Amino acid sequence: MSAEGSFLDLIPATLQQPQTYIVLFLVVFILVLIAVIYKRNLTISMFGRNMLDVQSKDSTNKASDEVNNYDIKNIKENKSKQINPVHVGCPHVNDFILVITETTNVVSEISEIRYKGCMSEQMFRADQHLIRMRTMLQKKYRSLLAKKASEQNEISGDNLVAYKFYQALTRIMIQDIKDLIIRVALLNNHLAEFKNQEAYDVYIDKQFESLKNVISDTTIDMYMGDWVIKQNSVMEMHESAFLEIKEVTRDIFNDSRDIAIRSQKKIEEMEKRLKDFVTKIVGINGQTI
Repeated sequence: MSAEGSFLDLIPATLQQPQTYIVLFLVVFILVLIAVIYKRNLTISMFGRNMLDVQSKDSTNKASDEVNNYDIKNIKENKSKQINPVHVGCPHVNDFILVITETTNVVSEISEIRYKGCMSEQMFRADQHLIRMRTMLQKKYRSLLAKKASEQNEISGDNLVAYKFYQALTRIMIQDIKDLIIRVALLNNHLAEFKNQEAYDVYIDKQFESLKNVISDTTIDMYMGDWVIKQNSVMEMHESAFLEIKEVTRDIFNDSRDIAIRSQKKIEEMEKRLKDFVTKIVGINGQTI
């Protein structure tokens, strides 16, 4: 007997008939149809496994609604936490806003004075003194040209060319002094801190030495060629003007120092105003601000 034959012998005769399976199919079909019509759940298991699982739409929607309701609840709770910070309803919120607003305004004004207004005024005054120095040097150069023309008993076109060149040279010289010495010194803006006159005089001497170096280096590097006034004569002319140049230097930094002190007093007044305001609003001792 074959393996297939021995297996068929084990199955009851009823299960071997095709009509049996047709009847089973109809029964299952009717059960599924009833479950759908009456919105019932239907599960058919065989040998420990689900062979058929029919769920009603209501139960599916119910499960989905439960998930959605859970998500909506969480969203509302999170949103409620975000919209309602801990300080809502606090009686000191308005005071807090006033302090922040006043502090922002005062700090902005102080920054404007310290980093823009003060230096702008200082550089404006420095420009005026530098123009004075440049005019003085050009006047001395014209005197040399006039003396040279008197010795030669004639005024040549070379004199005018030489003077135009020296004018351009002084422009470069003054711009270097302004950018490399004065502006750099004022960027630090420690002039208001000089309480000792002796220390301040030493500071002025150092700035003057820097000015002299710029003037001498520019003349050596750029005043070259066969000019009516020779380079060594121009160098001697500059040396003769160093006392006046030192006076200009002192005037530049004296004015800058006065402006810095005035600005510092204004800043201190604004800081005191802020401390008094905060003390009045929140009662904090100004020493701790």
